[in-house]
Amino acid sequence: SFYAKHVADIESDTTEDLSITTNILTSIGIHEPSYDDCYIIREVCKTVSLRAAKLAAAAIAVLINRLNMPSVTVAVDGTLFRHHQNFKKNLIRTIDRLVPRTHRLVLSEDGSSKGSALVAAVDRRLKSASTTVEKTFPS
Repeated sequence: SFYAKHVADIESDTTEDLSITTNILTSIGIHEPSYDDCYIIREVCKTVSLRAAKLAAAAIAVLINRLNMPSVTVAVDGTLFRHHQNFKKNLIRTIDRLVPRTHRLVLSEDGSSKGSALVAAVDRRLKSASTTVEKTFPS
């Protein structure tokens, strides 16, 4: 298997002989990869990682821009954001280009359950506020 950690490690391989990449490729069953093999794999990892960061950033930017609020904080969860420094850097850089207003990305250690709870709480509060408005100002 080829994991996200492999991508991050290969992308960051600055050794002269690309020994980190060689070791990773050998560990996943590619026997005696050449320097050219390792170089190409590293470039592919960089390209795929950059593209993934830009696609994720575009989706986040659309949501931030649609909120049309002066300041937005986005909770981000995931191995790539947490451990892959180039992915994180590219994600932030791309969002900065696409979002004109103040925004902040924060790491959410337990994003799925806390995020779901927060969405449910906000939804309930909005429904409650909507009901109150309808009772106060009937159509």
